Amino acid sequence: RKFQEQVIRLSRIVDNILDESKISEGRMTLQVEDVDLSEMVTEVLDRFKITAKSHGVEIQFTSTPNIKGVWDRYRIEQVLINLLINGIRYGNRKPIQVEVNKHENHAQLVVRDQGIGIKEEDHQRVFDRFERAISENEVSGMGLG
Repeated sequence: RKFQEQVIRLSRIVDNILDESKISEGRMTLQVEDVDLSEMVTEVLDRFKITAKSHGVEIQFTSTPNIKGVWDRYRIEQVLINLLINGIRYGNRKPIQVEVNKHENHAQLVVRDQGIGIKEEDHQRVFDRFERAISENEVSGMGLG
């Protein structure tokens, strides 16, 4: 199990570095397809059940069914996975709430944890590449998630 987690972690790091390179060179392309957002999120959450449970974290999910659109499935999954991992790591073992809603002509994916949060003065900076809200001595990762 530990080996599999490390392989997944290294794969995510490589993917993030490649994405950063593509973005900085203006070569990032989206692979859009017809996606049911509710179904896709359900699939990702099913894959995370064991990990969340092993860390003592409950993931609560509510969704409006049949939210269909043309999106890059991989990129949405990537964002959701990063948010779930952060919620598991820094959420103080409290529940993570995931919601998928439809509002008129757009969809909304919401992920809430009850963790340490990000200080207001770090809100802008933390979205820069290789930045973190807290020091690298306190967390692992490259600041690309």
